[in-house]
Amino acid sequence: ITDILSRLYNIGSESLNPDHIILDEVHTMPKARELFRRACNTTEQRLIFIDSENPVPEKFFESDPLLDEAFLRMRLFPLTFDEFLINTGREWYHDVIAGHYERMRPVPELVHNEINDILSDYLIIGGLPEIVQKYIDNKYSLENLEVEEYQLREFRNIRSAAEEYCNMDKTKTEALLNGSVAQQLDDSRHFAFQRLVKGSSYSYYKQEISALCDAGILLRSFFADHFRFFWPDTGLLNMKINGYFSAEQTIRDEVIVKNYIAQQLASGGIRLEYWCSKNSARIDHVTSYNGRKIALKYVGSSKKRIRPLQIFDKENNADEMIAITDSNFYIMGKLKFIPLYAVFCLFS
Repeated sequence: ITDILSRLYNIGSESLNPDHIILDEVHTMPKARELFRRACNTTEQRLIFIDSENPVPEKFFESDPLLDEAFLRMRLFPLTFDEFLINTGREWYHDVIAGHYERMRPVPELVHNEINDILSDYLIIGGLPEIVQKYIDNKYSLENLEVEEYQLREFRNIRSAAEEYCNMDKTKTEALLNGSVAQQLDDSRHFAFQRLVKGSSYSYYKQEISALCDAGILLRSFFADHFRFFWPDTGLLNMKINGYFSAEQTIRDEVIVKNYIAQQLASGGIRLEYWCSKNSARIDHVTSYNGRKIALKYVGSSKKRIRPLQIFDKENNADEMIAITDSNFYIMGKLKFIPLYAVFCLFS
C-alpha cells in the first residue's frame, strides 16, 4: 500500500512511512477482499477502512475466520450525550451521572439543573463532530451560532453520498424522510405507507428503506410486522422539523426527546423494539439485556404515564421497568425512575 501511495502522490517511498492509512468507501474497490487479506499481515501501519454502506464489509468476513479475527469492526454514530459531555470538557458531569445511577441516588438539585441545561443544548446541536466543534469555538453558547445552517449542509452531504453509493430513488427517499418525521409528530403507533402515496406498500419502498437504514440516516424500531422510524441525530431531526413542519412546541419537544432516547440505545448496540397492547397502551422500548426483559418508557414529569409499563408488566412479567423522567433518580416499587440525561448508563 505504501508503494502505491508513493507512486500516486509522487513521493519517495523511503520518506513515506505513515502510522495510519485510512481508505474510504471500501465497497467500491474491486479487490477489497484481497486487500483485507493482505492487510492481515501488515504490521508497520494501522489500517482503517471506512464505508458508508453497512453491512457491506460483512460479506468479506463472514466466511473467513482469519479476517474475522484480524479486524475490529464498529458502527459509528453521531456523538451520544455522554460522548458530548466528554468531548466538550464536561467529564465531571459524566462521572456524577454515572456515580448516582450506580447508587440510584438523586443528583444535587443545582447540578441536576446544570446537566439539564447542557442536555438542552445537545438536543439542538446534535452529535455531528463538526457542529459540536463550532459550539465549542463559540464558547459553549448557541447565541449567534447558525446551527441549522451547518446541519442542513451536513445533512445534504450525508444524503447525497448515500444516494450516490446506494443507488436510491430521490423521490422515494424524500417521501420516507418526511414520512418518518410526520409519524413521530403524529405519535402514530406504526409507520403507515398509505400516508406517503395512496396504495403504496413496503415492497415499493423496500430498497430505499434498506439503503437509508444501512447508511445510518434512519433507525428502525420493530414490533411484530410493524415498525417505526427514528433519526440518528436530534440536531438533524430538529433542523428537519423546523424547516418543513409546523407543530406545537410541546409536541416538537417530546418528539426530539423520544428520538434522543432511541438514538442513545441504538448507538449502544441495542436492537430497537417497541410494544403495543390491543388497546392504546404502548411501550417506547423493550429489550432483552443480559438475559433480563426490560421495558422503557418516557414519562416526562407525569407519573400517570407509567400506566402502560404496569400493563406490559402484567402481560409479560418484565424483569425491570424503567420510567425515563425529567425529574431526578428515584425508585417506586418495581419501577426505576431515571433522568433523561442518564439514558447512556442503562446499557453501558
